[in-house]
Amino acid sequence: MPAAEPRKIVIVGGGAAGFAAAEMLRRQRYDGSIVMVSDDAARTLLFDLDTAIQRLTRTGADADAVLQLTGCYHNLLRRWARP
Repeated sequence: MPAAEPRKIVIVGGGAAGFAAAEMLRRQRYDGSIVMVSDDAARTLLFDLDTAIQRLTRTGADADAVLQLTGCYHNLLRRWARP
């Protein structure tokens, strides 16, 4: 059974790559909501959190720490993706 298509996609970065990603989604007939996080401070925070999560995962860190950071990351995405 194919996975359901997401209702909303958040693109982190509003530069040329972000716009190209949004354009490709539309060309692939994605008709859901697309939100771009282009604020420099927000993007930096998301990239730093993502890097920390990846580093902790690679080093076998405590699963609770990884889960907490991942939760923060997702909550920020949800917050900034609101209309």
